[in-house]
Amino acid sequence: WLELRRITSTRAYFYSAPDATKVLKSFVVSGDIVGVVGRKDPWREIEYRGEKGATRAFINMGDTAVLTPVQN
Repeated sequence: WLELRRITSTRAYFYSAPDATKVLKSFVVSGDIVGVVGRKDPWREIEYRGEKGATRAFINMGDTAVLTPVQN
């Protein structure tokens, strides 16, 4: 992965391509973590590993924030 991102919106829908007309029915929710495998601003190609297996799709970058390590 290029980076990890946390979902910040209530629902972030998956897209089959970096195009707003290619929305899918599946989504991730606030607090979920996704791995970024590609960038096409404002889109991120991501991998998400959930209970039903792994998903690879696009999401809008505006639905996410960079996951930063916690400093102790």
